[in-house]
Amino acid sequence: MLKLRIIAVFMALFTTLMSAPAAARAAENTKLAAITFDDGPGPYTDELLDGLKELGAHATFFVLGSRAGVYTEIVERITQEGHQLGNHSYSHADLNKLSVDAALKEMTGTDGILYDLAGGGSPFCYRVPYGNSTAALREKLGSPVVLWSVDTLDWKYKDAAQVEKNIKEDIKDGSIILLHDIFSTSVQGALAAIEDLQKEGYEFVTVNELYRRRGAAMEAGMAYYSCPNGGDLGSIPQPEITSRAVEGGREITITGPEGVPIYYTSDGSPIGFDAQKYTGPFTVQEPCTVRAVAAVNLNGSRSGEAEAQFDRPQAFSPAISLEGGKLEFKTAGDGESVYFRVGESGPYRQAQGAAAVKSGSYVCFYAQGENTDPSPVEKVWVSERGTLMADISPDKWYYEAMDLAAQLGYIEPDKSNRYYPDSTISRGELAQIIYRAQGKPGVSGEVPYEDVKSGTEQAKAILWGSRQGIFEGYGDGTFRPDSPLERQELAKILSIWLKVRGVDSEQQDGGAEYLDWAEVSQWARPWVEKMTSMGILEGSGGYFDPRGTLTAAQAVTAVLRCVETVQN
Repeated sequence: MLKLRIIAVFMALFTTLMSAPAAARAAENTKLAAITFDDGPGPYTDELLDGLKELGAHATFFVLGSRAGVYTEIVERITQEGHQLGNHSYSHADLNKLSVDAALKEMTGTDGILYDLAGGGSPFCYRVPYGNSTAALREKLGSPVVLWSVDTLDWKYKDAAQVEKNIKEDIKDGSIILLHDIFSTSVQGALAAIEDLQKEGYEFVTVNELYRRRGAAMEAGMAYYSCPNGGDLGSIPQPEITSRAVEGGREITITGPEGVPIYYTSDGSPIGFDAQKYTGPFTVQEPCTVRAVAAVNLNGSRSGEAEAQFDRPQAFSPAISLEGGKLEFKTAGDGESVYFRVGESGPYRQAQGAAAVKSGSYVCFYAQGENTDPSPVEKVWVSERGTLMADISPDKWYYEAMDLAAQLGYIEPDKSNRYYPDSTISRGELAQIIYRAQGKPGVSGEVPYEDVKSGTEQAKAILWGSRQGIFEGYGDGTFRPDSPLERQELAKILSIWLKVRGVDSEQQDGGAEYLDWAEVSQWARPWVEKMTSMGILEGSGGYFDPRGTLTAAQAVTAVLRCVETVQN
């Protein structure tokens, strides 16, 4: 089971590696090399890690299971500082002299030790002792076998100057260099060589990063000696940490290169294999320190670390409303002021409670106090109709429709003046829009669906629409108000609503010549044809996409077309 788990994790990471875009491609012919250390950790590994950190270089450590348990803090440090942790067996036995099962136990047993010490599930590349392994053993191993193209013979010479010389004379682009961190002379010679070779344009990366940057695959059980020049996908860009004040603390947002997972800690601790994977904004309490990396593989293929310290409260974004052509600002904190400007550029000025603005203007604003950092800059648009909109601007195709629907009361913003036009509309939300467009007719009684909360406007909308035959529930007694609305479902709902409004849409026919007509359900075809011929619904590129969902803006536009049809 361990072998299967390692294969699955490794292949998933490789798929991510090959599909992730190169956000910052370096120039071709970048000289890369992977410097590796065997037989540790040992008494000189901390010194080596200090030197690598100072030089901005990364290495791969093939550790022994028997030593990893003795130097647990060093194992943690290897993973936390972005180096790669690898498996060099438990006792350094010659695996060719063991049975396949015994040799496999030497390797997979060490996997378990490293999993426990490193605090996470990253696959560990193997380096077999003395480079010895049989084809039968490699076939059963669940990770790649990493050998070397430069043998420094550091164990033989035990002379720092000779180690440095051997590295510098034999290194080539894509080399994998073999050393041992159990010798002080190896550590000193390696650091001296790295410093000089960096001046010649070499970049020292982990084995995983070497193969990722070359766009090359590593397969379980295969042996790898070097990775010569094949272009360079570039280093992984460092993520960015931003924040804003929210009720209960500070909301943290982390952005990074597209397609590359982000990992973080929020207590100031280094990022090891057990770091949290970022899935969306989260709230922290101050003071705190947030750290983050973008990683194709946390074990040796990740970006530099971003860090943000938060020890001073951030002001809450001010509430804003529009009354009689004036914007009224209200701050959440005592002693805070609001600063604003009309337009995309120019200086900010302090608002004295309210500010007069013209229709058709952008307004940017933020809050700040003597003891608080500035809130994020917010931006709203004051439409010609006098609608205040934080997420709808005139360059959007749906601007006029959303503005008109807001003025008519068909849609309402949240407390931050957002309408979420690009969000997927649900069945319950559409019922509410139609109910408002109908003038909110009086209705009483119990909603016939068990999943609709009574006493809300949405419940009244669903009850009224159900009695009119506009809306239908499901056979299990539910309405599923939060479920997305299909396009072909909208066609039927609008057709019946128009008939309720006195437009006999059943007399309309023809017009639905869509390329995906065969995908339209039989029950929906008459409704789709009628709504198409009336110009209420439209396809895109010759397709109707009957089972596709709709955005709030698309649904509002269709409802307004129905209202216009009734008026005409």
